[in-house]
Amino acid sequence: MRFLLTLFGGFTNRVRGGWFELGSFNKPINHILFGLTFGNSLIEIIILSCSMWLGTCFGWGSYIGGLIDKKIQPRGDSKILDYLFLRKTTHPILRNALALNLRGLLWSSCLAIGFYISQAKISYIVIFSGLMMGFIYTLSCSIGEKIRSRGDGWHVGEFLFGTYLWFICYLY
Repeated sequence: MRFLLTLFGGFTNRVRGGWFELGSFNKPINHILFGLTFGNSLIEIIILSCSMWLGTCFGWGSYIGGLIDKKIQPRGDSKILDYLFLRKTTHPILRNALALNLRGLLWSSCLAIGFYISQAKISYIVIFSGLMMGFIYTLSCSIGEKIRSRGDGWHVGEFLFGTYLWFICYLY
């Protein structure tokens, strides 16, 4: 069951990223199904859905694009992360991976806060799980480039990171 649940999380994260077109339902599908999966009551479902939405409402596409293109985009998706990392132009892969790690930390922290508010439990594993975002996307973009085409790694990364994040939350 755990294996299927984590694959389901990867699938919904990939759908959120635009795997196939569901109209305006692409983005919220991951949020709603996350709440339905991990919430035990209506209020928990709402809180956890909102925490997933909050975690995904800030962009990270320019950092993944920078991993694929091996360059720094002139302006990223997060002004705070850009301020911290835009000056690091000599190593674009490292810069984009570090920015993704912090972006993942923001995402997973939102989930941990949602679990804390809804279930009065704190999990440091959930909080710090987002720090793997840069590694997962760097690996998937490298593999995608070698196997098929440059953009495929992005899609694989969405599935792998979603699977990983849902697995960590399941362990919680």
